[in-house]
Amino acid sequence: MQTRPLRHLFKKESRLRAYYQISFEREAYEHQKEPDYLNSRTPFAWRHYL
Repeated sequence: MQTRPLRHLFKKESRLRAYYQISFEREAYEHQKEPDYLNSRTPFAWRHYL
């Protein structure tokens, strides 16, 4: 489990900022304009964003 986004929530900082710090979301945001990304994505590619 990632603690960075949870720290933001407990400190009552920007919840949107905490959301965008989640590695799954960072990967999705970076590749959102690549229509074939899911076909070429390696398993567990989100680990690169930890």
